[in-house]
Amino acid sequence: MFSKVLFGGCKLFLRHDITMSPPEQSVFGVSACNRKKWVENIMSKEKNTILVVQTMRNELMVGTFLGETSFSAVTVIISLSTALDLSCTLQALESYDPILGSPSTLFSPVFKVGLICIILAAIFATSMQSVRFTKHISVMGASYSSPTCDHLLGSMKCAILDMYNRSSLFLFVSQRLIYLAFVGVS
Repeated sequence: MFSKVLFGGCKLFLRHDITMSPPEQSVFGVSACNRKKWVENIMSKEKNTILVVQTMRNELMVGTFLGETSFSAVTVIISLSTALDLSCTLQALESYDPILGSPSTLFSPVFKVGLICIILAAIFATSMQSVRFTKHISVMGASYSSPTCDHLLGSMKCAILDMYNRSSLFLFVSQRLIYLAFVGVS
C-alpha cells in the first residue's frame, strides 16, 4: 500500500512541477528544446543524413526491446497460469503474500495478475507506437536530402519534430508504465 501511495504522490508532484514551472526548469522542457535543436541541426546539413538514420536506429532498438520484453512477460504469465492449477495456487497466495511477507494481502492475486497483464499490454502498445513514429522519422530524415524536396524542407522539419516529440512521449509513457508494473506486483 505504501508503494502505491508513494507512486501516486510522486506523480502528483511531477504533474504540479511540470505545469507550474517554466519549460526550461523541467526535464520535459529541456528535452523538448534539445529535440528541436537536434532536428534543426540535422536538417541544416546534408552530410547529417546518416546520423539521422543511426540515431533513429538506436531509438528503434530501445522501443523494440521494451515491447518484446513486455510481450514475453505476458506470454510467460499466461502460459504459467494455464499450465498450473491456478485455483489452488491463487488460494495459497491469498493466505500468504510472498512479496511483502505478510499473512494476508490487500488485493486478490487474480486482480494482481490481471493488473500486471494489462500494464504489460500497455507497455507493449506504447513501445510499438514509439517504434512506429521513430521509423517514420528515419524514413523522412533519410529522404529530405533529395533535390526535389527543397521546397518542403520547412514543413518536413516541423513534421519530423512533431513525430520525434510523439515518439519520445510514447517511450516516456512506456518507461513509466514499467515503474507502475513494479508497484502492481507489490
